[in-house]
Amino acid sequence: YYSTWADEGGSGQPLAFVLCKGWRAPRAWELALLGMTRGTRKRLRVQPSYGYQHPECKMVPPAAVPSGSSVLQFDLKLVNWYPKEEVRACGENSDVFKRVLVDSDKWEVARAPNEVSFSCEARTPAYDGSQCSGFKFFSISPQQQLTVQLGQAPLPAGLEAAISQMSKGEQAVFVMPADQLKAPAASSG
Repeated sequence: YYSTWADEGGSGQPLAFVLCKGWRAPRAWELALLGMTRGTRKRLRVQPSYGYQHPECKMVPPAAVPSGSSVLQFDLKLVNWYPKEEVRACGENSDVFKRVLVDSDKWEVARAPNEVSFSCEARTPAYDGSQCSGFKFFSISPQQQLTVQLGQAPLPAGLEAAISQMSKGEQAVFVMPADQLKAPAASSG
């Protein structure tokens, strides 16, 4: 048995994904969420082919989920959503998602070996699904920007990938797995 609900032993933190794009959730979730409004809850009983075994599902089932032909039960609650015009997956099978807050008037994105200056915050997902309000891990304020050369700086892979998706002056929120914010391994040499 597996749950993200806090009262059932889970973290209480919602999962974030873009419907039908990038890192795909079980198909039953996508279909159910299409008909839901913020705050509603649905309970589903689905065949494995609409769960984790759906060919387009990229989500790895939790260890407690039975394999094989067992009917799966899901209890979904839509805690928050953003319009599709504001959010995109950062690659075809990516589990990194971008939501633009302030557009840039520049067309070129940062890439190695560009030198970039940036500010950022790393936060956990908020329990209510709202972005930018979870527990803060670290912060680099706009007044104390960090300047690095992409491809050469010891940045976490997820942070460098996020910066590489941005244009000068753009402000955005990125959602990614926590393991992509680990410090890079020290180079030997």
